[in-house]
Amino acid sequence: MNGFEGLMMSSVWNGLQVKKEKQLKSMSLNVPLLDGRTEKVTFKEVEEFHLPNEYTLIGTCTIKNKEHTFEYVAPFGHRNSSIIGFLPKQEVSNR
Repeated sequence: MNGFEGLMMSSVWNGLQVKKEKQLKSMSLNVPLLDGRTEKVTFKEVEEFHLPNEYTLIGTCTIKNKEHTFEYVAPFGHRNSSIIGFLPKQEVSNR
């Protein structure tokens, strides 16, 4: 599976906040995709950054047992953006 974009709906946002507040190791959430389907994502590491004009979440997750990274960037606060991007982690080969 290549990279894809999902929607940062209130259910995803609230789930990530619960994960942070309760310091849970992982949290599985259904993320709506842009084409109307949903994808079960298990969020693992989540880093939150509050910059002067930007709010960012980045981290790692698993989707269909494959490691991915994700990024969510919202200019001027988390309510001004709704897209969360997912990319598969690159396999590191020892040659």
